[in-house]
Amino acid sequence: MLLHGDFGWRNLLLCDGGTLVLLDFERAVIGPAWLDLAKCLDRELRLPQDREGFLQGYEKASGMPLARPPEAYLTCLRLWVAAGILLFTSKHADEPFAEHGRRLLQQVTGDLDLA
Repeated sequence: MLLHGDFGWRNLLLCDGGTLVLLDFERAVIGPAWLDLAKCLDRELRLPQDREGFLQGYEKASGMPLARPPEAYLTCLRLWVAAGILLFTSKHADEPFAEHGRRLLQQVTGDLDLA
């Protein structure tokens, strides 16, 4: 599957008439759908009811169900996202984004009960 590589609400545009447009494909890659949703899982879709609502809407709109990933898989995805954020911020002066990456690492530590 073609992945956006930086999926999030900030890269979506809702046009007049209801058409939804996905922007910014500079990080496009091939991979499983849940990798593309990883960045949303820690922000927009963090709450289980929000995640479930998104999945139901996706299935209704596309006719293709997305399997619900196990929580351990989501933890691994959060770690992957955190690593990408921290790599990016090591090259760019973006301290708020770096702090977000560090918060994700703390969440992974909690998820894995390593605290």
